[in-house]
Amino acid sequence: MTNKIKSESFKAEFKPGTYFIGDPCYALREDLYEKWGDENNYDDGNYDYFAVGSTKYGDGTYKDDYTGREYGVDAGILGIVNMEYAADKYDEETLNQLGQIVKVEKSLTFEYNADTCTFTYQYDDNKCINIETEDLSDDEEEDYD
Repeated sequence: MTNKIKSESFKAEFKPGTYFIGDPCYALREDLYEKWGDENNYDDGNYDYFAVGSTKYGDGTYKDDYTGREYGVDAGILGIVNMEYAADKYDEETLNQLGQIVKVEKSLTFEYNADTCTFTYQYDDNKCINIETEDLSDDEEEDYD
């Protein structure tokens, strides 16, 4: 029997600090990743030290609507990880290739829309990242036909 991942829209607020935006499987410490699975069945949501939502099509590469920056996905999820809880398996340069590390001076709001599988990150008053995973480019659609 397969458990269905619970997917609901939510908003999470984060205080000043350094955060990884992307697939938490790259940045989150393994013990915390396993705890999330054991205690929460890998459900979407806000877990204090990170927040996560499911992408529409699972693994792949998704782009920020504003800059075109690409975010790699290997666990079918995108989210935000407080770097205080990051694993040391990747250096900062590699994490910036897989996702993006941001330094937040004021606050960050992460919003996940489960209906459209859209991820929005707004921070420091005027900075925004928006990743829609519902729409794929023509090249990406071929992989799912």
